[in-house]
Parts: sequence; structure tokens; C-alpha cells
Amino acid sequence: MNRSNIVNLNGLDKEAIEESKRNPKRNVSIISLRNSNKDIFLVRTRKLPEKWQPIGGGISIGESEEEAILRETYEEVGILLDKSKIKKVIEVPYDFGDGIIHCYDTIEETNDYLMSINKDEIVEYKWIPVNEALKLQMYDATKKFIEALININ
Repeated sequence: MNRSNIVNLNGLDKEAIEESKRNPKRNVSIISLRNSNKDIFLVRTRKLPEKWQPIGGGISIGESEEEAILRETYEEVGILLDKSKIKKVIEVPYDFGDGIIHCYDTIEETNDYLMSINKDEIVEYKWIPVNEALKLQMYDATKKFIEALININ
């Protein structure tokens, strides 16, 4: 077995271990959807309910990083983002195996009333100031992304 494909499961919660088994190799795009106050929208998902994370998901075959963000944002919260307003912030290693998480940022004039939360995927959500987000339980990739957002603001 190739050692680079071995995932250290120590310290991961049950849901993260299952995700590692389902998707040991995966490229993902996530976005910090922020409102005019620059609060970030974070979610706890049905698949990974123990930790907070931005909107996002796997990049499908033939799909660009940006297309994945547009699709996932619409699927998860019902918002059609303007591709020209999203900007790449950082790339970080995939938390659950081999792959890259492509991290994007955008500021969108939105609120809960303009969103259509997909309750099949999202179990809880909140708007929180970026500098307070690090107090929440999150995976390493999300933490690195939030830290990068704090450093560019």
C-alpha cells in the first residue's frame, strides 16, 4: 500500500472516519459566503454534524473549482452567485485523505430570508464574525481557511 494514501484516523470523530472511507481521494471547493457585515455563513451538515464548515462539496468530473462552488451554493442555500465576484483565497489539504480543498471568498447581499436552506444536507447554520469563527469546533482545513480570511481582512 502506498504510504501517501494512508489516512491517520486518530482524533477524528465517527462521521469523519466514515467520510474518509467514502471519499479517501477527493478534490473539494468551499466558499466563505459573507454578508455586508462580513459575517461568515457556516453550517453543520448531516454527513459531518460535529464540526462547523463553510458551504461546499466535491468537484464533479468535468467541473471546474468555480463551477462546483456555484452548484454547491445553489444546492445548499438556494443562492445563485456571480462567478465574477468569487475569489480564491487558499488551497489546503483534504482533511479525510488525498486531495485538495480549494477555498474561495465572496461578499453577498443576503440574509436568512433570501436563502432556501437544504435541510436534507444542513442540520444547523449560523452567521458569525470571521474573527469569532475560530472558537467553533471545525476541521483543520476549515481552520486554515478562516485564518487566511482573517489575515487578508
